[in-house]
Amino acid sequence: MKPAYFSCTYGAGGSTQEGTTDTVKEITRQGFAAAPHITCIGSTPEKIKALLDSYIALGIQRIVAPAR
Repeated sequence: MKPAYFSCTYGAGGSTQEGTTDTVKEITRQGFAAAPHITCIGSTPEKIKALLDSYIALGIQRIVAPAR
């Protein structure tokens, strides 16, 4: 199989953000594309911006985010 990307989700209420970020880093380190999920629950605009900046630095081109 040749997946276009791997989707990496948060736990309930954003409880596993660090694990998600670590998984995304490992996926990209191995040469695959990732589509990490983000959530605003339990976060601040500054933290979300920092997270998105880190994903940009990794070359992430897909994000899964809730719509209002």
